[in-house]
Amino acid sequence: MADQTFKTGAQTGPGSSQGFEKAATTPKSVTDQAISAGRDVKDKAIGLAAASSETIKDQASEFVDAAKGCRISSNR
Repeated sequence: MADQTFKTGAQTGPGSSQGFEKAATTPKSVTDQAISAGRDVKDKAIGLAAASSETIKDQASEFVDAAKGCRISSNR
């Protein structure tokens, strides 16, 4: 197993708050990423639904045309 060294974040002096400032901005970044991912999923779902509805409409139209063809030939 590899040796691991750990550093403690205990700093003193004027630069010690930098870690806290960076940590405070991280949730915003994570939140923004989550919102963006949610929008992407929503947009893809809308695109899929639109494509599916077009496919269903096309198939329904073909079924109607086929049914009309059957009725005409059965009347003869």
